[in-house]
Amino acid sequence: MKRWISLILTAALCTSMCCIYAEDAVLGTSDEAQSIVLQEDSSQTTEVGSVSVPKDESEQEDLPADSSGQEISPEEPDPSSVFAEEEEQLNQDFVTAEPSLPEEGIQTQEPVFPERTAEELDTDMTSVNPADLTTESPDGSLSVQFELNESGQLFYTVFKAGNLVLEPSQMGITANHADFTSGLAVQSTQLTSCDETYSLPQGKKSQYRNHYNQREIVLEKDGRICKIYFRMYDDGIAFRYELLGEGAVLIQSETSQFNLPDSTGGWAFDWRNDYEGLYTYRSPSEFSSANFAMPVLASIDNNRYWMLLTEGNVYNSNGSYCASHLDGSAGEVMKVAFAPEQTSAISTIYPVQTPYRVAIITDNLNDLANSVLMTNLNPPTTMSDTSWIKTGKSAWSWWSEERSPQWFERQRDYVDFAAENGWDFVTVDAGWDDSWVEQLCTEAADKNVSVVIWTDVDAIDTQQEVDEKLTRWASWGVAGIKVDFMMNDSQMRMATYQLIAEKAGELHMLVNFHGSTKPSGEIRTWPHVTTSEAVRGSEHYKWGEYSTAYQNSTLPFTRNVIGPMDFTPTVISNSNLNTTHAHQLALSVIFESGMQHLADSIDSYEAWKGKNFLNKVPASWDELRVLDAFPGDYAVIARRKGNEWYLGAITSAARTITIDCDFLGAGYTAYIYKDSDDPTMMATDVQAVDSSSVLMLDLASTGGCAILFTNENFLQELQDDASYVYYEAESSQNSLTGQASVVQDGNCFGEKKVGNLGGSASSSVTFENVTAASAGSYEVKLYYASGDQHNISLWVNNGEERVLELPATGSYHTLRCQRFYVELDAGVNQLRFGGTSYAPDVDRIAVRAAEPQYYTKMEAEDGIITSPAYAQNSSGFSGEKKVSYVGYAGEVTLNNVHVEQSGTYLLRVYYATGDNRTLMISANGGAPVRAICFDSGSFNSVEYKEVLLSLNAGENSLRFFNSDGYAPDLDYFEIAASPIA
Repeated sequence: MKRWISLILTAALCTSMCCIYAEDAVLGTSDEAQSIVLQEDSSQTTEVGSVSVPKDESEQEDLPADSSGQEISPEEPDPSSVFAEEEEQLNQDFVTAEPSLPEEGIQTQEPVFPERTAEELDTDMTSVNPADLTTESPDGSLSVQFELNESGQLFYTVFKAGNLVLEPSQMGITANHADFTSGLAVQSTQLTSCDETYSLPQGKKSQYRNHYNQREIVLEKDGRICKIYFRMYDDGIAFRYELLGEGAVLIQSETSQFNLPDSTGGWAFDWRNDYEGLYTYRSPSEFSSANFAMPVLASIDNNRYWMLLTEGNVYNSNGSYCASHLDGSAGEVMKVAFAPEQTSAISTIYPVQTPYRVAIITDNLNDLANSVLMTNLNPPTTMSDTSWIKTGKSAWSWWSEERSPQWFERQRDYVDFAAENGWDFVTVDAGWDDSWVEQLCTEAADKNVSVVIWTDVDAIDTQQEVDEKLTRWASWGVAGIKVDFMMNDSQMRMATYQLIAEKAGELHMLVNFHGSTKPSGEIRTWPHVTTSEAVRGSEHYKWGEYSTAYQNSTLPFTRNVIGPMDFTPTVISNSNLNTTHAHQLALSVIFESGMQHLADSIDSYEAWKGKNFLNKVPASWDELRVLDAFPGDYAVIARRKGNEWYLGAITSAARTITIDCDFLGAGYTAYIYKDSDDPTMMATDVQAVDSSSVLMLDLASTGGCAILFTNENFLQELQDDASYVYYEAESSQNSLTGQASVVQDGNCFGEKKVGNLGGSASSSVTFENVTAASAGSYEVKLYYASGDQHNISLWVNNGEERVLELPATGSYHTLRCQRFYVELDAGVNQLRFGGTSYAPDVDRIAVRAAEPQYYTKMEAEDGIITSPAYAQNSSGFSGEKKVSYVGYAGEVTLNNVHVEQSGTYLLRVYYATGDNRTLMISANGGAPVRAICFDSGSFNSVEYKEVLLSLNAGENSLRFFNSDGYAPDLDYFEIAASPIA
């Protein structure tokens, strides 16, 4: 049995509104903040920065001297050189051994530590009077007790409302100069208090309160000092270490524990460096042998208390530390463990502060979801102006059309959709081209839409690359960057986060980290980091093991508590969808992200019943309420923006939910989107409500609902665009042949469509009265539904058959729009849809006059080919040929490329490649355009890339090459007939 020695010190808690940031690495201003320190032992000390050291100068170590006897002042070590070196002798005796340091960029002398005489130490211990250091949260609901055992090991124990929630848990840290895990003595202690408010441009609420009591414990061992800062919030605890000294230091490990009570289970997933695991319930025995990613949600005493374990203030600390995870051991002791990528000791310089070790502790899920403890642990921003930071919804094409970021014209479509529907951003993912991003940004800005571009972190992971590329992208008008494939929790990678975030902030660029570590409250320091991934989001529907209703119901109480989450919700067009459409719509409220990427195609949203709700829902909030929930089972969450409330409810199993509207005022209307009989259909309802109203709604299995509560006008029904003329397929003016028939469908306009088209009966529907004011080109939008990919044939005025390739919509109740152009005669025209193969169901068409862009086609094999490139016979390619082995010395040159006027023209390059390859394109001997042609699937499948080129009026010469490597195989090219600028 362990024999405990209590260290008791009583101290009055400060009730004034006050705050101190003595331990913070970055200082900033906050509203309503003052500072006060209750120094409990100041004898024989003086303040040097935030470090208490002896007044007796004779105790300080002498500086080394050069050959002339002159003292050499120690230089500040370069952290970058520290991080770059692999350290040896990591298993040395950390108490007595000399440090093993990098050869360059850092002093190799023994670091200088504040030391005390035995008399002074004895005086300190007498003044402390080893006893109870109990510290309470401001409201007294949480308390912590500290104890030293007979081996000098320091433990803490936490109580909630007098009930044990964390059993004695060890604290300690090991460095190459000192082992602060045992043999410890308490030198001094002090109590500070903070109560401040602040606001951020984004987040779960408009006002943040940072209110805590902090116990600082100064530990001594062999004359060396370690400080522990232990914060007590009303909704949790957080502690960190600070090691004092000068020069270099290696941090080998921490002995930071969360000792959970017996029989504690919870929700977690095994650590992975992209944090895209699936949360599942883990039993107490699994906790004892865990290797969990943070955050971990623990249920204490059969759900009496909820505890979220994580860490704070990690990647905004100058690359001084790595991220961590939790290893379980017998007795459900969760230990903080460094990232697996941290293969050597953390190499940094004194003084060093660790990240906070955090346990958010509440007795209900509403308080857990509302916790802002994570942001409170981070330093305020040093930005003097944050007015440029904005939040909002982003249209994003990659999920539904993976190669579409290569297509300038398609990104223009996304800009137009965003502008028409009031969305704030378009995110252009992997594949964008240098030649046209600036043009896209210019066009988007004219429509009040901002452009965000994707980048691989490896392209910007040095200071030079960050400075050069971010500056160039900002000059184009790029509003933000999506930085992908972070996927590394090492100290080096944490420095990369800071490198990117700080430069982006300087250039007024937003940041979205993907394939990333978990957030740790850094948005307080960098409010322009509007979101990050670290979640298994909608993209996994593309690959398998995708998110579930269970996972979705857990995330509001795990991952989304600690920071904005780029889940990319609300997908409807995938056939493997495992929730209802109402569930998907609700996720736009359930999940909080400063930049809310809505993953599906604009062509799917265009015809979807939930579009107007998506157009309305904000991306930053004033208030959050969890009305009812249980992790993994269901969640009913209401969020307020201004006077309007938005509610999202999701569930795993079918259930009836009761919504008490006591959060409303008078005169509200509830616009309800709810489950229907089919998971791919939604029903709508409208009810007058006020604070006395109670709504009861049935949620289907994996279902949900979304509700807008507003006292303003809102239209649930989709509105027609006045620039089009609409024709319903079920109209009695149309002609049906074969087995074609009018079918009821609540998702369709007019709740009807024409189905059973195509097939052996060549069934068809003919729109008999499509009118045109004059002969010419017209744009047609076809609204259709098809659970699988099917083509449909089109005949205009009984002319030649034209086959339209139509993507699957997700189900035969899910609509999608497809745009194409036709030539119509003046007056009345007939458009017939059908074919001999099974065809999609048709809901309606929309028609308007529009002039398409025409293109001139040029075969690659018709150009001048330089060996070793050669024209290869290949079926499936245009002209049954392609040009292979382009690159190095192999080239293709097209002469006599004719345009009528000088300007910037769009060029489409049709290519095939089994991997990503670079193609250089030079017009008329000018500076080449560099085009990255992404993997088309194989060297037998064709994809295209769009670039912009400056051409002269008349004949031009285009050269296709890559002197430094192989380019893709080339099939053919298309050049626009008219310039875009």
